[in-house]
Amino acid sequence: MEQESDVESMVRRLTHYLNGEQQIGIALLGVGILALGIGGLMLYTEITTLYRAMSWILVLTGGVQLLYAGTILWESQQQRQRLSDLVRRAPRDYIHTELHRLAQLAQQFSIKQAAGMGLFLVGLAMTLLPVFGLMGRWQMGLGIGLCLQVGILFVLELYRQWQVGMYRHEVERFGKNIV
Repeated sequence: MEQESDVESMVRRLTHYLNGEQQIGIALLGVGILALGIGGLMLYTEITTLYRAMSWILVLTGGVQLLYAGTILWESQQQRQRLSDLVRRAPRDYIHTELHRLAQLAQQFSIKQAAGMGLFLVGLAMTLLPVFGLMGRWQMGLGIGLCLQVGILFVLELYRQWQVGMYRHEVERFGKNIV
């Protein structure tokens, strides 16, 4: 009977974690739509070279964010039933499978953080170089847009990484209770 309550508690934690994943996916979807909308509006109005350059980056990164959000939403929906069934049917297999998946997510986070930091530094350089007369307003606009989008994505990814860490702790704790 004790194991039953632990299993149902883990199913609740799993559901909570996947709901958090969906919330991040929805936030990314909203940011992507907003970036596409603002970028499209800026492209349409063609105010200045600076804003036009920012708009191209907003449109491009907004599209990437929409794809990324769709992937997160799709994966969390696909995993919900599969993992709930697995934790009820074979808790030890669930622990092994989830710890392996979460380790892969941690590696992906490291790669995304390095790539994000690199893109942010490129954007920062593009923003600052016109100050020294090395590039024009077009590059400055690209840099501002890149820094803005990478910064927003970085914050959402850090929040997602925090959620994964909390969930990993719960899975490890569940593993100690099952054994």
